[in-house]
Amino acid sequence: MLRKALSLITAAGIVYVYLQSQLQSGDALFLVASPNLAVNAALVAIAGAAVYVSFMEKFKSWQSYVISTISSVALGLIGFLGFSFASIENNFSGAILPMDYMVLMLLGVILGICTLSYQHVPLPRRISASDLLPSRLPSFKPVLSAWVPKTPVITIDRTRRSGPSTA
Repeated sequence: MLRKALSLITAAGIVYVYLQSQLQSGDALFLVASPNLAVNAALVAIAGAAVYVSFMEKFKSWQSYVISTISSVALGLIGFLGFSFASIENNFSGAILPMDYMVLMLLGVILGICTLSYQHVPLPRRISASDLLPSRLPSFKPVLSAWVPKTPVITIDRTRRSGPSTA
């Protein structure tokens, strides 16, 4: 219940900041939060993913568990380091401001809570490169085999020309 409430409150706050950035980008809120459209859209997308993960009951595959774990560690680390070393003058030319770093850290905490509290399919003992991709990806082999002929067909024009044509 805590993870659902945290993710919904965070997503609502991010959507509010996004809407305010589109309506009034000169507001005092944007001294600490970014009015940049790309940054706000990325935060809304990450918050949507966090809400989706927080409403799941368990991870259906070990790949989603690994992705959630890596995302939580990366978001938490980026948020913590960015907020710790951020100043108003020196941070990606004003694109990402201190409140954005705090939101990234909070999204990392939400994904971390989900990662620690959900059940998941056990990890395999050995992991190969083909195991890292989900098994539901479409296969392009039938499409490629339709484009590439089995035996190459080369046609050679064997008509002999006896001189320059005078048409």
